[in-house]
Amino acid sequence: MCATMIFPGLTARDHIKFLPTDAFNNTDVTCPLTCFPMSVFDTQEFLHEMLKASVEETDVQKRKRFKAKLEDMISQCNPCIQVARLEECGHVFQALPLVFHVMTSKFRCPVCRKGSNEEIDITCTEKVQRALPGFDSNLSEVLCEISRLNRDKKKLDEMREEMAELLELHVSENNRFEEMSTEELLQELRVSAIFTFLAETDVGFNSSSKNFQVSMNSRILVAVDGIQIKFQSGQALRPLSAVLRTCTSFSVTLMAETNGVCGSFFQSRPLSFPGNIDQVQRVQCVHGTHGDVDLRWDRDPISNIVLLRGISYTTVPENIRRISLTTMGASSNFV
Repeated sequence: MCATMIFPGLTARDHIKFLPTDAFNNTDVTCPLTCFPMSVFDTQEFLHEMLKASVEETDVQKRKRFKAKLEDMISQCNPCIQVARLEECGHVFQALPLVFHVMTSKFRCPVCRKGSNEEIDITCTEKVQRALPGFDSNLSEVLCEISRLNRDKKKLDEMREEMAELLELHVSENNRFEEMSTEELLQELRVSAIFTFLAETDVGFNSSSKNFQVSMNSRILVAVDGIQIKFQSGQALRPLSAVLRTCTSFSVTLMAETNGVCGSFFQSRPLSFPGNIDQVQRVQCVHGTHGDVDLRWDRDPISNIVLLRGISYTTVPENIRRISLTTMGASSNFV
C-alpha cells in the first residue's frame, strides 16, 4: 500500500511517497544512500552508525547515560525495510536513510538536489510519527533524538569552522600590521577623543547620556629623546567648552578606528573644569596604552570665558602598532 506523507514544517510540494515493502525485494536496485541493494538493510546497524556519527566522545556522565539509553532503544527497534520515493524528482531510496537525511538537513534529494530549503520540525515526535507510516513509536522517537543530536553537532562543527576562519584571518591581519611601517599604520589609523559628561551621586560618578566626540590628526615629531607621534585636535572647542563648564565632572576616552573597527585605548579618571587656568593640564590614564594626554586651556581675551583650546595625545611609535593591534582585537595587553 502506497502512502504519500508531508512532514511537519514542510510545504505541500515537499513530500515523500512510501512504497510497498516488497516493491524492490526481488531486484538488485541499489539505494544511493546506503550503496546496497534495497533488499539488504539492517535497521539497528544503521541507527547505531548514525548515533555514533552524531555524538562526540565525552566524559560527561549525563551525556554518556543518554547515549546508552538511545543504544538500548535502538536494540528494541523493529526492522524497517520500507522504500520511499521523492515525488518531485522520482528518485527512490531505503525509507529510513532517506528520512534521516531530510530530518538532519534541508529537504533536498541526495542525488539531484531537487527540493526546498525547508527543514522538518522535529520538536514534536508525535507529529513526525504520524508522517511515518510503518514506523513504530520506538523507532520514531529514536530517529527524532538522533536527528536532534546530529543537527546540534553540525551547528557546533560550523561554529568551529567559523572560529578557525576568523582566527586565520586574525593571524593574517596581525602579520600585515607587523610588516607595516609607522607611516603606513598612521594612514589607516583614525583617532578621536570622546568626552563623557559625569554626574556625581552618593555612590560615585555616573555617566549621562551625552558625550562629545573630537577628531584628532596625527603628526610625526623629532624630539631630543627620539621620534614621537602626536595626535592633536583642532582649535577653540567652544561648543564643548560650554558643556564642560556646566557639568559636575567629565572623563576623556581615546578611540581608535582601523579598517572600520573601533576600540578604546585610553581612559582618564573623572576630571573637573579647571578653576585656575594653566596652559596645559596633563590627564592621568587609569586604563589603556601609555602616552601623554594634554588638555590645553586658556581664557578668551574678548569674552573672558575659559575655553578648551585643544587636546593632544603623544606617544612613541611602538605604541602606534600596539594601538592598531588592540583596536583589531589582536591584543589585550597595554604597554
